[in-house]
Amino acid sequence: NDSALIMEKVAIDLGATVKHCKRKLGYKKVVLAGWSGGGSLSAFYQSQAEKPTITCTPAGDPVDLAAAKLIPADGLLLLAAHSSRARIFTEWLDPAGLGETD
Repeated sequence: NDSALIMEKVAIDLGATVKHCKRKLGYKKVVLAGWSGGGSLSAFYQSQAEKPTITCTPAGDPVDLAAAKLIPADGLLLLAAHSSRARIFTEWLDPAGLGETD
C-alpha cells in the first residue's frame, strides 16, 4: 500500500539514482522504465528534471524540486502505466457506497 507515498520525495530519490548511475557508475545513457504506477512516477520525474516547478507537496510541506537539480533521463519506457495515482484511486471508488457505514 503506497497511500503514504509522497511523490515529490520519491522523485528526489529517483534523481539520486539517475545521478549515481551517470556520475559514479559512468553510464552514458539512463532510460527510466516505469511499470504501472512507476510510469506516472517516471513521467513526473522527467517533467520536473526538464522544467522544475514544484516547491511544496499538495499538503503544503516544503520540497523544492528546482533546488534538487534533477538530471533528466535520456528516455522513458512506460509499461502498463496508468495516468496517475489520483485518477486510478478515484476510478476504484465503489459508487454503490453511500457512506462509511455502508
